[in-house]
Amino acid sequence: MTPSAKPQYDVIVLGVGAMGSSACYHLAKAGKTVLGLEQYGVAHSLGSSHGKTRMVRKAYFEHPNYVPLLHRSYELWDELGAAVGRSLFHRSGVIVLGPEAKAEGVDVLAGVKASATEHNLPIEVLSREECHKRFPCIHVLEGYVGVYEADAGYVEVEAAITAYIDQARKHGADLRFEERVLSWQSLPDGTVTVTTAHGIFTASRLVVTAGAWSSSVLATPSLQVQVHRVPLFWYEPAPTAEGQLIMTTTMPCFAIDLPTGFVYGFPYAKGEGMKIAPHVPGATIDNPAALHREVLPGEVDPVRTCVNSCFPGLQEHPATSAVCMYTMSKDGNFIIDTHPDYTNVVFAAGFSGHGYKFAPVIGEILCDLALSGTTAHPIEFLRLR
Repeated sequence: MTPSAKPQYDVIVLGVGAMGSSACYHLAKAGKTVLGLEQYGVAHSLGSSHGKTRMVRKAYFEHPNYVPLLHRSYELWDELGAAVGRSLFHRSGVIVLGPEAKAEGVDVLAGVKASATEHNLPIEVLSREECHKRFPCIHVLEGYVGVYEADAGYVEVEAAITAYIDQARKHGADLRFEERVLSWQSLPDGTVTVTTAHGIFTASRLVVTAGAWSSSVLATPSLQVQVHRVPLFWYEPAPTAEGQLIMTTTMPCFAIDLPTGFVYGFPYAKGEGMKIAPHVPGATIDNPAALHREVLPGEVDPVRTCVNSCFPGLQEHPATSAVCMYTMSKDGNFIIDTHPDYTNVVFAAGFSGHGYKFAPVIGEILCDLALSGTTAHPIEFLRLR
């Protein structure tokens, strides 16, 4: 491109999964010309934005600083549902179970209570007996208690991404799938070029939301993340009275801090089963494109322990499974910032297995950063570090 040539787009977005589709929508809604490039198909299952459901909660044990972002994310999830004419965020409630007194390691229940106290969030602390009475299909371990958050639940993963893609296109975004980016370059004249197998595109700004591919795409030593494999499982109810309870009683999402690992799951859905997964980074992955998609020996063990201990109404073995990826930062917090070498390139990465629920507000933040270089959202704790 010659110095006098006008860029084809205001902004190019690399990666159109959860974060990228949201960014494309917010940028297009702001009246900008947007090109979104995705190496795979719409709402594909080859990255970290699949698996049918993701949990959404405000009483955030990871850190209270996330709560203001969650307030905004809740608003935007509801706005997206209104735009497409149906709810995508289902407020089933979330019950977090853990030892009443934890001697070592991260005290998840203490973290939930701390966030709730700091931000005045309504929660209920339930004894083991109260948990059994409220949620009879969950067997709560001896010495465990629960914290229940009613204003929480789950979002439909692939449907939400598809909704953001549709809404971005309604606002004029040019979104292209099955188009792998080969390279990008920030030029001295303040523009960027992106080369794909199908052509060369130019823009004034670049947004990178490349998920597990972030390190190779951004190519900066400042971004230190590691990709891990994580399995997902779906169980069917057993043909027993306890299995019938799982299918017929109202059940919240759940997270259980077990000695064998932190496990989370979702209410039973007819035709899908009951999703349960370990919230523990597995083996490291050097090449996300070469991820082995079958569950490996031993990966089901933490979930099997959870099922055997807490869900007597489920069948012993999972009916189906899938493999996802966590892109872990060193401290488990997201990384959202301007590229250290190029002021016209912004990115979001390192979501560390707990980012999907923030997708609406992350897109809004990236829109702010791309267009003005700053945002009113409190993200200083998420900058490069």
